[in-house]
Amino acid sequence: MLQKTTLLILLLFIYGNSLYSQRRQEIDSLKVALIKADISEKAAISHKLVKLYRLKDTVQQLFYARKTVNYSKEARNQKYQGIGTSEIGRYYLERGNLDSAYHQFSNALPYFQSNNTQAITYSLLSTTESKRGNFKNAIQFLIKSDSLFSLENNKRGMISSKINLSAILTGQEDYKVAILYLEQAEQLISNKSKSLGTIYFNMSNNYIYLGDTINAKKYVTKSILIRDDIKDSLGLAYSYSTYAKLIDNVKDFDVKILYLKKSLDIFKKIGSNSNLVNSYLNLGNIYRENRDFNKAEYYLLIAQELSNKNISYEVNRSLLVELQLLYQDQKKWKKAHTALLAYNSFKDSIINIEKLKITKDLQTKYETDRILKDKELAESNEALAEEKAENNKSYAIAIALLGALIFAITILLFYRFKSKKKQEALLIELQESEKRLKLEQQTRVSELKALQAQMNPHFVFNALNSIQDLILLQDIRNSNKYLGKFSDLIRQILAASSSGNISINEELVMLQLYAELEQLRFGNQLQINFKNDVSETISDDFMLPPMFIQPYIENALKHGLRQKEGDKVINVQFYIEDRFIVCKIEDNGIGREKAKQLKPKDTMKHLGFSTEANQERVDLLNAQKTEKIRIEIIDKTNNNIAEGTTVFLYFPFYEM
Repeated sequence: MLQKTTLLILLLFIYGNSLYSQRRQEIDSLKVALIKADISEKAAISHKLVKLYRLKDTVQQLFYARKTVNYSKEARNQKYQGIGTSEIGRYYLERGNLDSAYHQFSNALPYFQSNNTQAITYSLLSTTESKRGNFKNAIQFLIKSDSLFSLENNKRGMISSKINLSAILTGQEDYKVAILYLEQAEQLISNKSKSLGTIYFNMSNNYIYLGDTINAKKYVTKSILIRDDIKDSLGLAYSYSTYAKLIDNVKDFDVKILYLKKSLDIFKKIGSNSNLVNSYLNLGNIYRENRDFNKAEYYLLIAQELSNKNISYEVNRSLLVELQLLYQDQKKWKKAHTALLAYNSFKDSIINIEKLKITKDLQTKYETDRILKDKELAESNEALAEEKAENNKSYAIAIALLGALIFAITILLFYRFKSKKKQEALLIELQESEKRLKLEQQTRVSELKALQAQMNPHFVFNALNSIQDLILLQDIRNSNKYLGKFSDLIRQILAASSSGNISINEELVMLQLYAELEQLRFGNQLQINFKNDVSETISDDFMLPPMFIQPYIENALKHGLRQKEGDKVINVQFYIEDRFIVCKIEDNGIGREKAKQLKPKDTMKHLGFSTEANQERVDLLNAQKTEKIRIEIIDKTNNNIAEGTTVFLYFPFYEM
């Protein structure tokens, strides 16, 4: 026996530790995932931890419920902000902190969008108010819950809310409204069921409280029909008893007895002895009130007999009182006196029976001990020897099992310690990786800002050269006009330089100013056309790196069009293609190959700065991004004769 018990304890211990270890591993893995997760995923992971800690570690449960709220606020996730707030409310409700629970449930409501979740929250508010004794508020919340369930046609929720409403209203003695909600619940049930029988039975009781015997009989009859059809025997017996109580007419005495006997027959079949005794008592009382003393005595004596079998003091006492009243009504004073004496001495008789039983038990024990004494003495030495050997064997097995248990615990603790250290090392490594990534991002941003600071002076230098050319040509009028537009453009550039990105519309304003400056310098030969096929809303919202497109227009002017005779045309077009916003820059210049041949070697490095700088910007902007900025340059030819260059700039865009 000792071996089996010890082995069972060992197995239960190992199984319990296994379950605990699995749960602990799941919690640890979720904590690691919480550190690595994006902010949009943290609230959902934190809520999973709330579920794992629920009813096991209430401190951690509340901690992660609050974490869920904080993460959802940061991610602007209303759904989980409501869930987290509701979880805090449930925590307080379970612990009886009703004011705090009410506050949290009220705060959770605005975050829920679906009618079902709002209905559940109103139901929780109703439960809270009921426990606080604010039944008026509890009823109002249940009415709201019921309305929301109705909008979703959630029959289960509607039935639950209506039954709860009727129960509160019955307790508040508002029987008419309670009946109304029971009737609504009845309409939601499409088939015969135990719930429907219960609804009819409760409606009958409410009508009894109202003194409406007709409707009380009507609905208790319905409950009888339902319970009889679905074979709900116990419920049927209760319905029969209630129906019998509703019969007060002396003429219907036989009907009343009939239903009491029907109830009695069911209790006999079920074997419900306490209900049987009460049924016989009721029959005896009714016959006594109807002056049928023989039958009254018959049923009361049967009840007394059944009660004696159970030796129930309370039941016997009640029966003796009823018998005394019966004999007084019959003027059988001797029997009445005997019943009274029996009532007074009943307690003593119970005590005497117990004493007699004890005496008989002692006598039996004495006789048994005397018979077995010699046999026990003869076998005592052998039994002692066997017991000693068995005990020694059991002790040896117990010690071995204890040693195995200690060894198993040691191994388990060792692996848990090793797993914990591994998790800690992983956490440290993740934190270091996050720090390195943050530093790399900061470095790239700094490089991008420095590169942008280089590009803007480069453009100013080119613009000042253009002004200088006009002044040398003594074109005072165009010089002044150029300087005015140049100052406007400088202000736009300074404003763009203070921010990391600008919209398409803002970029177009700067490009048009730049085009006007270049047209002043080149004259009527130059045409720069702009076309924006992107909607106004997207043009205002979609952000580009500032001064990103201008270097490609400048290159078209300096390398493609500068050496071209005749009209010089540049077309700039914005449009959406697949998942990109595209900027197309097309010129009718001499082409890249001829431009390289004509370009002075000592100025090659200087003139190509903007394009090289832009390529560096693209590399920095594309770093660690899945969708990247893409640049394509195509030479236009006709029979191997260059007809210009087209540049495509692709910016990643996801249309919502």
